[in-house]
Amino acid sequence: MPREFSAGGVVVRGSGKSGWEIAVIEPRRESDDRKQILALPKGWVDTGEKPEQAAVREVKEESGLTAEVVTKLGDIKYV
Repeated sequence: MPREFSAGGVVVRGSGKSGWEIAVIEPRRESDDRKQILALPKGWVDTGEKPEQAAVREVKEESGLTAEVVTKLGDIKYV
């Protein structure tokens, strides 16, 4: 089975009195089950692209937000 790589991010910003705002997306669903699902923006790392570049690109594509990498959160591996 080939390995697949994706990258994304947790986008946060200070919000004055209310503390922090976190960006989430509502992913496309194959069925219209009316159940709301929220997720963090992420997607595939393109050939020749660094994971950090993919994360910034995917955040922009999926949320419309321009973000910058502050730190790597860590890896998640599925088997």
